[in-house]
Amino acid sequence: MSAATKTYLTAYNALNALLWAVALSRTLRTLLSTSFDPSAVYPAVGEFTRWTQTLIVLDSAHVLFGLVRTSLLTTLLQSFSRLFLVHVIVPLSPAVQSSAFYSTMLVSWSIAEITRYTFYVYSAAGGAPQWLTWARYNFFYVLYVTGAGSEWACMWLGVRSGGVEEMAGKVVGGVVVAMLVAWPIFFPNQYLHMIALRRKMMRGKKKA
Repeated sequence: MSAATKTYLTAYNALNALLWAVALSRTLRTLLSTSFDPSAVYPAVGEFTRWTQTLIVLDSAHVLFGLVRTSLLTTLLQSFSRLFLVHVIVPLSPAVQSSAFYSTMLVSWSIAEITRYTFYVYSAAGGAPQWLTWARYNFFYVLYVTGAGSEWACMWLGVRSGGVEEMAGKVVGGVVVAMLVAWPIFFPNQYLHMIALRRKMMRGKKKA
């Protein structure tokens, strides 16, 4: 990896960690100041989170152009589902915007992304500290479930309330239904992949 590429990826990862830290701070501050009223979260942090999440398109570009070695298909699927949520489902459905699932989705995303991008920053600098490596490969046990579960619930609310289909048409509504059906199929596979990756990483740490 060239010095320029390493510098770029470090800056990119640091920026993402910072943006998600801001998103988490705003979400928690809003919930605390409103006695945990979930309907107050979207007006306070919805637009900021939408554009922060949009940066995920660059994750796919990095894999496509060989800057990062990971599964392109997995990255594309995750990017598409999140972008579809923040640009289509959430903006078009007041029921989703005011739901507690939207808040749990943001909190799960934020913690996961802060951990992931911070881990990448340290790794590029020569190695992540033990506590951060542990967090990177253990937090997902909870965050994958709460994050993916909240995403599925937001899509289901968007369909059930009729807001998405009413505003965007039957084609988009059909896409959401297809995603609802596909979620239980793809999620276990990705979850098991992360467990296998964790075992490999932890095994390597023990040998070291």
